[in-house]
Amino acid sequence: MNSPAITLVTVAFEAETMLLALQARSVARYLSPADVREILVIDNSERGMSSGYRRRVNSAYGPHADRVTWLRPEEIMAIPRASGWYVQQLLKLSVADRVQTPNYVALDAKDHFVGPAGPATFVDAAGRGRVPAYSYREHPLRPHLERTLRYLELPPDSLLDPFAATVTPFTFETDQVREMMREVGRRRTPEDFAGEFIDNQLLEFFLYSAWLTRRRGSLRNAFDIEAERFPKVWKRTATTAGVDEAIQLVRQLSAPVFSVHRRALAALPPTALRHLARFWVERGLFASPPRALGAVMALRVKYLSHEVSRRLRRALGSRSGAETA
Repeated sequence: MNSPAITLVTVAFEAETMLLALQARSVARYLSPADVREILVIDNSERGMSSGYRRRVNSAYGPHADRVTWLRPEEIMAIPRASGWYVQQLLKLSVADRVQTPNYVALDAKDHFVGPAGPATFVDAAGRGRVPAYSYREHPLRPHLERTLRYLELPPDSLLDPFAATVTPFTFETDQVREMMREVGRRRTPEDFAGEFIDNQLLEFFLYSAWLTRRRGSLRNAFDIEAERFPKVWKRTATTAGVDEAIQLVRQLSAPVFSVHRRALAALPPTALRHLARFWVERGLFASPPRALGAVMALRVKYLSHEVSRRLRRALGSRSGAETA
């Protein structure tokens, strides 16, 4: 029996336009239209991505183009006064109200497909999300996990080893996300999920995973935690050796998903970029290494421009606050 079709949800902003287009091409190449009910692209850019860019990305989705819906954050929820980091997390949960399938897979722009995938990649036969797990005893996010566990009145120490990963792709059960948001939101009067989430400094994947674990009695009842972690290139592994190791892991595991963070792309040395470009061409995501390298160079320009603008706004904001004080 085939698993029901899934919904893909991606949140992206200005500095990730190249990665979002890459993800679209990868979906077109490696996922069957029969397996994807809808693709929700959350445009979290400051001014909104242009209609021309949206058309190009829709075209890149190929046979999936007619099921792509673009959403601005305010179409999903009332935007709270909070950092962009918290808003992005809230969007990944609040979008559940727009999802029409039993499960949805949250992606970041850094994620793209490099091999055949389908619903069974993300959901097991029992309907549980396939979410890898590992120890948080020495993990930098341990304080965040412990805070979330205490919030849900769960014993922190017993759930640190292992606990669900907090990386995309991440599979949600749609009705469970909705129910969790209602329960958490009802802790306030008037009901306010976003306010409760922000005031208690919760994290989206930790909150959902801990809530589902509490509800079902154990992490194993909540998820298929035997799932393999998909290879990724982060800023801290943005070296030739780091890229080569991640690519080799794709081959060893026949991994269908590969991720390269925008900060990694901005920092990779030339040799690493050439190896990555050849890999993308091998997987049919670019026509040639020069095309791949050209796309990365364009991303670097956008990324640096965005970072300069962000730091300037922050500096001007601090200066204005100091002058007003």
